[in-house]
Amino acid sequence: MGFSFPDIQTECPHCHQKNCAIWKGYYTRKFQDSETGLFGLIVIRVFKCRKKKRRIAYIPDFLLPRKKTSRAGIIFLFQEWCETFSVSKAIEAFNARMSDMDFDLPLSTAYSLLIFLLLQLRVNAEELEIPHLETNSLYELKNLSPEVLEKIKSGEVFQHSFLTQKLNTS
Repeated sequence: MGFSFPDIQTECPHCHQKNCAIWKGYYTRKFQDSETGLFGLIVIRVFKCRKKKRRIAYIPDFLLPRKKTSRAGIIFLFQEWCETFSVSKAIEAFNARMSDMDFDLPLSTAYSLLIFLLLQLRVNAEELEIPHLETNSLYELKNLSPEVLEKIKSGEVFQHSFLTQKLNTS
């Protein structure tokens, strides 16, 4: 699995100025990906935008900023939850998918990932053309029409900007 880095001398990916960005180094991050079965450490390259004075980390497309579980893993967990409306059953399915990696997703992590997606759905409801969700309760999704729930489960809604960001600013 290759990941190419942009030529930051041509244009800063953050402010789009020429010769503004400089490479600052690397850091490692734990991750797991249920789609590919990968589990371990990944190296993340970091640069600094001199104009905006921001540190930017380039993360691969399959990861989300500040999440150890890949985008595909979060979507799989969410789809499983939508089938049963049970966090524990969604975790069982997720762990079964990762069984050869000897990985168990903790309940607290699974719940926080599901709430993360729910919040993103709430914030982006208009753009995603789904009804506005009133609370942060996962069970509010039970009241959605089967068509809307199927749209969410299909992964179509996860192609929008809130899950396709590549830059992690800190």
